[in-house]
Amino acid sequence: MQTTYDTRLFQLASEYEHLMRRSNYYKGLGNGILDRYEHPVLTIGHLPLTWQYDLNPDANPNLMLRQGVLSIANAGAITVGDKIALVTRLQSFDGQFFFALAESSTGVDRFRFRNYPTVLPIMTTVRTNIFNLRLTPHEDGWIYALYNLRQKDQNSAATYHHAVARTKDLQEWESLPDLSFDAPAQRLCLLHPALINGKYMVYSQQIDQLQTGFSRMPITISSFDDWAHSACTEENTVHGIAFPEIETPAYLLGPCPIKTPIGWIHLCAGLRRSSYGWRHILQVFLTDLNDPSKVLSQPGGHFLELNEKDKSSPALRMLHSNGWAVFQNKVHLYYTNLDNRVQVVSMPLERLLDYVSNTPQNQTDASTSLKLRMEMIKENQAFMNRFHL
Repeated sequence: MQTTYDTRLFQLASEYEHLMRRSNYYKGLGNGILDRYEHPVLTIGHLPLTWQYDLNPDANPNLMLRQGVLSIANAGAITVGDKIALVTRLQSFDGQFFFALAESSTGVDRFRFRNYPTVLPIMTTVRTNIFNLRLTPHEDGWIYALYNLRQKDQNSAATYHHAVARTKDLQEWESLPDLSFDAPAQRLCLLHPALINGKYMVYSQQIDQLQTGFSRMPITISSFDDWAHSACTEENTVHGIAFPEIETPAYLLGPCPIKTPIGWIHLCAGLRRSSYGWRHILQVFLTDLNDPSKVLSQPGGHFLELNEKDKSSPALRMLHSNGWAVFQNKVHLYYTNLDNRVQVVSMPLERLLDYVSNTPQNQTDASTSLKLRMEMIKENQAFMNRFHL
C-alpha cells in the first residue's frame, strides 16, 4: 500500500523536475532596450528537496518540511566556462542567511543548484549574519566576494565587518583580510575587475538609510597595492553621477561593472518619488576605462523599472540587482522585486552600448526637457512620411 511518504515524494519530485525542464521565453514587444521573460529564473521551488526535507521515511513519515527556506534574492552573476552561475542569498526559517550557487547553460532558464550551499568564511566568535555580497571576476585570475558580516552581542551595538574571500571554482573559498575604513559605518563594497595603475580598486558606499536599504552617500573609490595592505584610508568620490536630487534622493551601488570598448558600464538602483509612492528603478552610467572615477555619460530616466502588475502592489515595489554578466554576446541582468524570486532581462551587448551612448541625459528643467522632445518629434515627421505612417 502506498504511504503518505510515497505519495508526497512522488509529487514533490515531479514538480521539481517539471520546474527544472521549463523553458523561458520573451514576454511582449518590450521597449527596444531590454527583453523581459515570462518566468523567474530562481524561486524557492528551484531548491533541491534535500535542502528542506528529511528524506528518511522513518524519521519523517509525513515528509514534512524540516528546514524551510523563507526567501531567495540578490543574485550575483558570473560567467563560468559555458555557463552562467548565480550566487544567491537565501534566508532560512530561523532567520539566518546563507548563500548558494545555481548554474544554467542558457542564462534565462533551467538553473540548477549545486549539491550543497556555498560556505563562505565567517567569524564564529560572535553571533553573525552575512549579506550584501558582491561578486567580481578579476583579471588576476581569482573570483572575489566582498560581503558584510553583522556582529551583535547582548551588551553592545551591532558592528559591521567588510569581509573578503576569493575562489577559483566558486566552491572552495579562501579568506582574506577585512577591508578597513576610517569611518566605522555599514558599507556596500565592490571590487573593480581590473588593476588601475597597478593597484586593486574598491568601490564603497555608506548606507545611511537602513530602513530603505538605500543611501544618500556618494560612491567612493579606494586603492591599495595588495591584500596584505587593504586599508581604504583615501576615498575619492566618483564624480559626475547626476541623479536629480529631488526625484532620486537615494541610490545604491550595484554589481561589478562591465568592460566595453568605450568604457566601464555600471549599474545602480535608485529610489524615486512618484504618484503611487516610492518608485524603485535601475540606472546605468559609463566611466572612463583608465579612470573609473570619471563619468563619461549617464542616460536619463531609468534603465529598468517594475512592470505594471508589480507596481499595483506596495509589497512588490522593491527592485534591486546585484548581478549581471555578458554571456554569448548578450547581457543578462538578474534582479529581485520580491524576496522569493530572481528574475532576468537581457539585451545584446551592442544594444547596451547604443543605450548608454545615445540616450539623452536627464535635463535640469522642464522647458529644456520639452524642447528636446519637440525637436525629436519634428525630426520624426520626415520618417513618418517616408514610411507612410
